[in-house]
Amino acid sequence: MERNTGSRKLHCGIVLLGLVAFLLGSLANHRLLPYLGAGWIVLALLPRFAFGAPRHKLLAVRISPQFALLMITLLLSALLCEAILQVYYSKDFPRIPHGLGFRYDRTLGWFPMPNDRRSAGVYTPIEVVNNSLGLRGAEYTVTSRPGIMFLGDSFVWGHDVQESERFTDKLQLKHPEWSIYNFGVTGYGTDQEFLLLQRHFARFNPRLVCLIFCVENDHEDNSLPIRNGAFKPYYTTNSAGLRLNGVPVPWSEQLFCSAHRSLSRSYLFRGIVRAARKLTIPPAVRHDDPTTAIIAEIQKYLNARNVPFIIGLTAPDPPLAHFLKESKIACLDLSAANRFPGDYHWSAQGHSFVSENLEQLLLTQKYFNSSHTPGQSSRSSQN
Repeated sequence: MERNTGSRKLHCGIVLLGLVAFLLGSLANHRLLPYLGAGWIVLALLPRFAFGAPRHKLLAVRISPQFALLMITLLLSALLCEAILQVYYSKDFPRIPHGLGFRYDRTLGWFPMPNDRRSAGVYTPIEVVNNSLGLRGAEYTVTSRPGIMFLGDSFVWGHDVQESERFTDKLQLKHPEWSIYNFGVTGYGTDQEFLLLQRHFARFNPRLVCLIFCVENDHEDNSLPIRNGAFKPYYTTNSAGLRLNGVPVPWSEQLFCSAHRSLSRSYLFRGIVRAARKLTIPPAVRHDDPTTAIIAEIQKYLNARNVPFIIGLTAPDPPLAHFLKESKIACLDLSAANRFPGDYHWSAQGHSFVSENLEQLLLTQKYFNSSHTPGQSSRSSQN
């Protein structure tokens, strides 16, 4: 009896000291408030099961003092680590941004959330609305009209411009007799764009495919298995040709924490995720640039389906332009398009320039005459 009385007095003393620490710590730094509060609750409740058997039927479980002490130690240690990380290492754990609403994709690495709506923009506030596929813009329907599929990264997606200001939407407005499909995804390389083309080609069966190649960073994107901290698929070349690597794509820390946003409020949880990633995933290593091999494979894929292939270059790239000429792939120089000050993305005026030049090419080359019927095999070269 005296032992139980002494244990209860000790428990009450610990609880009072914890309460004082909670109050002082909360005044010192508001970040400590939830963790000190949780620690005080642990001190107040858990030892009760060790030092006295509750009489309530629902709580008629007695925990051994040793187990209670172990649990208290582990929980308080975790809370102390969390408090230290929150106060002194917050810069090492930047806030998980909502970004543009990306989700993990085991083949592509990441992909926009379907039916998502959010505000974005760096220089200009824009409203982003995704359709059921996760692509920015209105819902796509398959029609009998000639379809044009545009592949690319943020240039095609429409960085910092409204949906109606994008070159694809301008083309669609001017030519309702066409079906324009914008498959631009921010941050994508040519490798991901090729995989995206294969995923949706059969459904939309385009009459023409146009890839906008971002000279500024696509060569680098195609040479790395990671982009802005997120893992991606990548191609390498060998004697057998083109080889796809990195699929299924590993979860990146940012995408994993974004999918578990509540748990990711804990820096300790994020630290464990970061440590697990470093232990299980090899470091990113740059490989030889496979850009021309990927483009050649896209041309082969489209040739087999009798679909013309066009590439637009955002900036001068003489070696790539020479390769396209030798491969008989139509190339459009878009380097004169207007850009945002201090940024290389196209402004609204730049998108108008791109729209006008693409329209001129499409009408001049007569891509939609009867000789071009998608889905049929062809040995003819692209023009």
